[in-house]
This record gives sequence, C-alpha cells and structure tokens, in this order.
Amino acid sequence: MLKQRIITALILLPIALCGFFLLTGMYFALFIGVVVVLGAWEWARLAGFAAQSMRIGYAAVVAVLLFLMYLLPGLEPWVLVAAVIWWSVATFLVLTYPDSSSHWASAACKLVIGLLILLPAWQGLVLIKQWPLGNWLILSVMV
Repeated sequence: MLKQRIITALILLPIALCGFFLLTGMYFALFIGVVVVLGAWEWARLAGFAAQSMRIGYAAVVAVLLFLMYLLPGLEPWVLVAAVIWWSVATFLVLTYPDSSSHWASAACKLVIGLLILLPAWQGLVLIKQWPLGNWLILSVMV
C-alpha cells in the first residue's frame, strides 16, 4: 500500500508543480477546481454516501458552485468570512469533543462541512495565485 502511494505521489507531483507554476488565471482556477471536485467526490464517500451516483451528484454541485464563484468575484470576501467562521466553530467542536459529536453526526451536516472546507480552499488558492509571490506561497503551503 505504501509503495502504491509513493508511486502515485511521484506521478502527481510534477503535474501539481506544473499546474502551480505554469498555469494562470482561468486555467489555474480550472486546474484547482478539478482537484477540489475530486476532493468533493471523496468527501461524499467519507460522509457516508456509498452510492456512486450520490458522490457524483455532490461533486457536480461543488463544480457548479465553483463556477458561480468564478463568475461572481464579489462573493470572494463572503466565502472567506464563511471559512473563518467555520474554522472557529470547528475549533470549538474539536475542543468539546466527544460531547459535540452529535452536532455533526448526520450525513447532511458532513456535506455542508465539506462545502465550508472545499469552496474556501479553492477561493484562497485562486486569490493567492494572483499575488506577486503567489506560486511560492502556494508551494510553501503544500510542503
């Protein structure tokens, strides 16, 4: 299993580095969007959706939301504020675990949590990429 993960990492690393350093603007947003949509598909599985159609549906919803976020740049601050609020709540939930586990036990709640994690991650990477040292900042976060 470890060998397979290492081989996968060696294949994906050059693709990721090329995506970070060579793509700009819409192409970078699309590249990161594909990664986030794949993450949404996996998140749906972790949330308890065993059926492939349910996971694809969740990934499609995330893809549509990413597209809308790209078309409506005025949403940027709101998405990032939602992320700050979510991570504050998440910190509280972690500190009060296991008493707080009932708050996030449902699959629907887990899917909303996925949106609060995945969408701001995409937004943050797209914004950082626009900064003068954006490539290096993204690389430092990934390392």
